[in-house]
Amino acid sequence: IGPAWRERHPAWALEERLLLAQVPTVTAISRQALVTGRPPADLESLTSGAAEAAGWRAFWQGEDFAEEVVRYERLALARQEASVEVLEARFAAGCLVDSSIDDLVHGSTLGAAQLQGSLRRWLDDYSPALEALIDRLLGAGVSVTVASDHGHVEASGVGRPNEGILADARALRCRVYSDGAQAQR
Repeated sequence: IGPAWRERHPAWALEERLLLAQVPTVTAISRQALVTGRPPADLESLTSGAAEAAGWRAFWQGEDFAEEVVRYERLALARQEASVEVLEARFAAGCLVDSSIDDLVHGSTLGAAQLQGSLRRWLDDYSPALEALIDRLLGAGVSVTVASDHGHVEASGVGRPNEGILADARALRCRVYSDGAQAQR
């Protein structure tokens, strides 16, 4: 994405930084931690991201931002344009969530080759709408940070442990247990 955006938008000041996650995780946990500024152990839920918007607002209100200048919005630019408030940049702290890359990663059952092909298609077909939104925000004087809640590493799994109802949440990458002793077993 970086090389394509640099070529298309030479005026953008793109800077990339990597952060190491605390534990292998799932989007419901990692994105909540990212938008709320709280470590996973302090989140209300480890299985649902339903509290993301409230967590984002609570964080910025804790930083003395008025409620009306804090925005959280899920984008679906492939289906619809962003809301007027986003397009007119009527916020001081905005979190715009676009799950399209996450969907590509999770839909890539054939590994890195499929993901790379899907990403090329995303850059051609979907990314221009996101780039136009970013350009519009930058033109309105908004500082834009694009962040990913987790990366992608192709790996060979060990199968699906048959745990019945012991795990509170299951994904192919991790398990969430409410009982520490059970997790150790």
